[in-house]
Amino acid sequence: MGRSMEPQKRKEQILAIAADIFAKKGYHETGVADIIEQAGIARGTFYLYFSSKRQVFTEVMSKILLELADRLEAVDPENKSESVVDQFRKNLKAIFNYFIEYPQMAKILLAQVGSVDSEAEQDFSEAHSMLNQVIRAYLLRGQIESVLRDFNVETYSYMILGGIREVVFHLVVKKDMDAQLDDIIEGIVRYNCFGILKENIEIE
Repeated sequence: MGRSMEPQKRKEQILAIAADIFAKKGYHETGVADIIEQAGIARGTFYLYFSSKRQVFTEVMSKILLELADRLEAVDPENKSESVVDQFRKNLKAIFNYFIEYPQMAKILLAQVGSVDSEAEQDFSEAHSMLNQVIRAYLLRGQIESVLRDFNVETYSYMILGGIREVVFHLVVKKDMDAQLDDIIEGIVRYNCFGILKENIEIE
């Protein structure tokens, strides 16, 4: 049993090491030789698991999305113990905690767009599209359940994703935000759930 798991564990180890190198050096500056040296494996061992650096990068991107998806929970309007807003808050915290725990993943996903080849750029596009689809489904369900008002789901999903990406980038990658995580999450919740106008302000 243990021996049958060894190849998968080795592959996961190589992916984790590759992710660190991609985050530090960037996609273009990282070579297969860097991954092999850091992992302490033979070149032949590397090619048992991956055909190229591109495949490693693709699998690292997939790993990010899968790990994020594992941390998120579908919003349930019927949940009596947690309000919809609390569930939204909980999912936001899960996203931020993931990138705080694995800052190299934030650097790969957010800081290297435009610095890779056209094929790797497609990985970024697909990753962001998948994240957008998750948010869009969340909003659509909220409208169906009459929890959310009527609005253009496509527009709002891009706005929410863009806002979260920007905050994660500055908090985790740039590290130039002077705010506590709970305050950041509360700000995002209030902005997206309640807007920024006072209740007594009318919109023409």
